[in-house]
Amino acid sequence: MKRLLGLLALVIVFASRTASADDNENENDAGNDEPKGPPPKREWYGWQTLATDGVSFTMMGLGLGSLVRETSSSRTGDNHLTSGLLLGTGFGGYLFGAPAVHAAHGHWGKAGGSFGMRSGPIALCTAMAAASRNGSSASAACGVILFFGVIATVAVDSAVIAREDVVPPPPATQVGLAPSYDPKTQTGSVSLAATF
Repeated sequence: MKRLLGLLALVIVFASRTASADDNENENDAGNDEPKGPPPKREWYGWQTLATDGVSFTMMGLGLGSLVRETSSSRTGDNHLTSGLLLGTGFGGYLFGAPAVHAAHGHWGKAGGSFGMRSGPIALCTAMAAASRNGSSASAACGVILFFGVIATVAVDSAVIAREDVVPPPPATQVGLAPSYDPKTQTGSVSLAATF
């Protein structure tokens, strides 16, 4: 009887291993070569694009303030180097800062889209100014386009574009020992348990 039960247990183990091997082959045929892990988590990194924009606008504001102070002073011969550097650096930070953040996250398409959104209103105003014969109406329209274009670009870039799927790391391997003692047989054992 013991041999029959042992043989039956062996057949059950063999059948279950064969069935699991068939399931694994079916999964591989369906293109699922990798084991299923936890689903990716959607994360926001827009605070990084907002930080680069904040620094850029601060530099442009300081540069503009410096330019106004230099032009309103009674001194002659100021070369406006400081204000020009601040304005240029701030403007470059506005154009390239957030796209660089997207590129650092490995999202090159988002970096290109961000650069296009940022340079689009500027290119539109440049084309309007070149085509306009009346400079005052073009400058008023450009001011409105630039103001609302910059606000919309910063908002859309940080709130919508700056998101990514992040796969959480696998759980840490845990290893434990489980001692046991059987008083009837007066034997003890230690079991090793691990989760991967």
